[in-house]
Amino acid sequence: MGDERNFAGSSFVNLTDFGSLQYGSELMNIVFDPTIDNQLATYAFDDAGMPASKEHLIKDGILVRGLGGIESQVRSGVNGVSNLRASSWNRIPIDRMANINLSPGLSTRDEMIGSVKRGVYMESNRSWSIDDYRNKFQFGCEYGRMIEDGQLTKVVKNPNYRGITNPFWEKFTYGGRSRHI
Repeated sequence: MGDERNFAGSSFVNLTDFGSLQYGSELMNIVFDPTIDNQLATYAFDDAGMPASKEHLIKDGILVRGLGGIESQVRSGVNGVSNLRASSWNRIPIDRMANINLSPGLSTRDEMIGSVKRGVYMESNRSWSIDDYRNKFQFGCEYGRMIEDGQLTKVVKNPNYRGITNPFWEKFTYGGRSRHI
């Protein structure tokens, strides 16, 4: 709706995309959950008094819900989440992300690595860059290892990856076939 441009850029997502945009493969499930005890952005109610709850943002690869709090939901007509938060008592609450996680699937780490012919396994993002429409990105990592014929091999120094959001997330399958999460 344009409010976020002054704070953190805009978005490639349009209001008409909710419920229909194939954001990633059918394996992709993204959950907003500020009720998780051991994460940094945990709360029972947002600063508009709405109860916090676990909600799918992306379900089976489809964008189903936005990150808008109650005010954004009323203005847009799109379901959102309880995420209005203020930095202080004298600041207006704004829509803020909290505890957004990619849900685990049925495959083990070893199964996923074993299905890769040639690739790079990476850990610990250390730098990131996202364009002002949240569409193109680049991340640098601290540690990586080559995957060769399904096995972790030599260490890779300063690995990085980049992509465009939809094509990047659409690539996730397991061994060329879908496995529902």
